[in-house]
Amino acid sequence: MYAARRLRGTRLTLSIIFVLMIALVSACSPSTGTPAGPTEAVVGEAQPTQADTEPTETQAEAAPQETEEPAAEPSGTEMVEEPASERPAGEPGGTLVLAIQQEPASMLLAEISTPVSAQYYVPLLINEPLLWVDHESNIVPGLLSEVPTLENGGISEDFRTYTLKLRPNLVWDDGSPITAEDFVYTREWITNPENNSYATHGWERVENIEVSEDLLTAVITLEEPYVFWMSEAVIGTGIVPQAAMERLGGRDAYNNAPVGSGPFKVVEWVRGDHITFERNDLRHRLRSHRGLNPGFRGRR
Repeated sequence: MYAARRLRGTRLTLSIIFVLMIALVSACSPSTGTPAGPTEAVVGEAQPTQADTEPTETQAEAAPQETEEPAAEPSGTEMVEEPASERPAGEPGGTLVLAIQQEPASMLLAEISTPVSAQYYVPLLINEPLLWVDHESNIVPGLLSEVPTLENGGISEDFRTYTLKLRPNLVWDDGSPITAEDFVYTREWITNPENNSYATHGWERVENIEVSEDLLTAVITLEEPYVFWMSEAVIGTGIVPQAAMERLGGRDAYNNAPVGSGPFKVVEWVRGDHITFERNDLRHRLRSHRGLNPGFRGRR
């Protein structure tokens, strides 16, 4: 590049000297009145020659070459859409061993107050919530046959009355039926200070519970409107099994022989060591690979 610039500068200097010599000769010769020829030029603006307009080998090498730019690759912050694929279906059966840092304080899902793995997800193995939140963030039925809403009349317009309808033919894993009377007992047990429940989950706000004759529906009226009652008492939470709790006599005895409604039941609980679960044949939920499709099988 430097050599090309120096060569071009030399040619320009020689051209200027040549023009000056012609101008000097013309000034000394008599005027003929004819127009100036192609050699007339303003001093300092030399006309380009063919040599000046044609690039030298050095200039050609130095000139940038036009190339096709490669396609831009996605940066680390761009979302790359992957083709959707279905998860392969798993085989039923088998054994799963999990290690956790602590053991649950209670197997009663109705009183659990924290979403810590040991304190919530372990009791969830033996307790079916009244309502679930599926993998696509939809609220779906659990023990209830439908999700109460304003549209279906399950929630009153003033958010004070809630109608909870159980699925028919549901049983606890000890064979006793799950009925709407368990809602009444759950409220009594949780709000009783002698039981030292870990959380009340909104049951302390309940003023009255009416149970239908078929024992499948409970109409729950709060002392005052509370729009978050479903989130606290129904979604992701369970109820207390009345028959088992009255038979066993309290939380400590219940935790020694827990009774639930979930996919598993407790076989053995060695404190500080392990808990062994096995399939609960009195309950079955059909799960799809894209979310939860509730389906129950009652007592056999």
